[in-house]
Amino acid sequence: MAGSDPTLGCSFIVELGDETVGFTTVSGLGIDPIDRSDDGGPDTARVTDVTLRRAVTADDTVWRWVQGAIDHRECRDVTITLLDAVRRPVCAWLLRESRPVAWRGPDLDALATSVAIEHLVIRATAIRLLPGRRHESD
Repeated sequence: MAGSDPTLGCSFIVELGDETVGFTTVSGLGIDPIDRSDDGGPDTARVTDVTLRRAVTADDTVWRWVQGAIDHRECRDVTITLLDAVRRPVCAWLLRESRPVAWRGPDLDALATSVAIEHLVIRATAIRLLPGRRHESD
């Protein structure tokens, strides 16, 4: 069956709106259990918060978005594209109207030799799976 081979989770692209930003980890993609309405109203589901981690660099894209969200409630569509072994898109998750809800800077320790990592937590209003998504570089 075509497209049924498992894909490693170590190669991916994250786009914050129209800006591609390198992250080392994406965690929390999901939907909380669907709440069934007892009164016959519509069922509801909530997209889980997603945590993005990356090494601190001179690139201030994340910081500018965090400040924009604080100052102007700036939302962006965030796309996370999973890539295969030759970096072709397998699928993508589109997080609609995402906004930062938490940011944490790196732990600093003069005796440590670890990479300085920042954490960004985002919340989206909806999530869509885009199977077989083709990235702009293809």
